[in-house]
Amino acid sequence: ALMFSSRTSSRSSISFFSSAARSRHLQSSSACISLGHSRGLLPRGASISAAMSALSFPMLEGSTFVSVDDCLEALQASVSSSSVGTGTATHDGPKLVFVDGSWYHRGDRNGRLEFEDGPRVAGARHIDMDDIAAHPDLFPDLNPKGLPQMLPPARLFAAFMDECGIANSDHVIIYGKDGCVFTPRIWFLFRSMGHDPSKIHLMQGPFEEWEAKGGSVESGRTMVPQAADLDLGREPSYRPADAKNVV
Repeated sequence: ALMFSSRTSSRSSISFFSSAARSRHLQSSSACISLGHSRGLLPRGASISAAMSALSFPMLEGSTFVSVDDCLEALQASVSSSSVGTGTATHDGPKLVFVDGSWYHRGDRNGRLEFEDGPRVAGARHIDMDDIAAHPDLFPDLNPKGLPQMLPPARLFAAFMDECGIANSDHVIIYGKDGCVFTPRIWFLFRSMGHDPSKIHLMQGPFEEWEAKGGSVESGRTMVPQAADLDLGREPSYRPADAKNVV
């Protein structure tokens, strides 16, 4: 079983969020009720807790590109509502999950190894697009020419989501380290596999900015699961879609 446990830095304390961020969170709770009313998700007179359950992260809802400040605010909301990702697939309501999509086309940097060594966003997962793919060793019929980084079959993506504790209803924030320009490829992967597009987000700023602004960070060794080790015969909890109209 995958373990995402590691030492969390003192910067993960809620007290490191600025007073301005806490103020925005209180404002967003009221905004959440208004937005829930306008979308027909909530009856009139609904409480803030009911609103946050129906529309958990109004600062993210429907936005592909989100600022580091919005991500900090969303994390504060997730802590307040106990909906931060835990690495298990069983939970009530949508979670907030950070996914490191760092990948480098040239040079000697390895996004997966850097993630495993840390530091990284506390509780984050990592997707290695070299591994979560239609690799010819695992899927020779899908990739007879052995091309790299081909989209994975739905059953592999679903198995990996279950291993990472990511559900269809979760909000996923994709980020990368400074110098990484390929995080949109991970957004495209989620989009192609049928994840709700209103819940897939790209953080506009690198991990280093998140850390500098007091975002929760952890260090210490962790391991990212390998595609070859996943049980593709098990019925998944995550429900993917087969990618269509993709060459």
